[in-house]
Amino acid sequence: MGKRGGQLGSKNFNWRGGRVVDPRGYVLIRVGLGHHLADCRGYAYEHRLEAEKKIGRRLKRREEIHHKKTRSDNG
Repeated sequence: MGKRGGQLGSKNFNWRGGRVVDPRGYVLIRVGLGHHLADCRGYAYEHRLEAEKKIGRRLKRREEIHHKKTRSDNG
């Protein structure tokens, strides 16, 4: 049970499939607290997860990821 007695994760009425968008528009994916890219809530930036998958290795902590803009990108 959570701090207010509610259900956690997929049992919570507000669950959105483990995918959230931060105020800057970056997508975060629920990966769990034990994941090397996870923040304190257990989420990791989707673009970093995809980059690791594409290059076939873990990213270094300060390694920057650049991506091509798509139609859905602003600007």
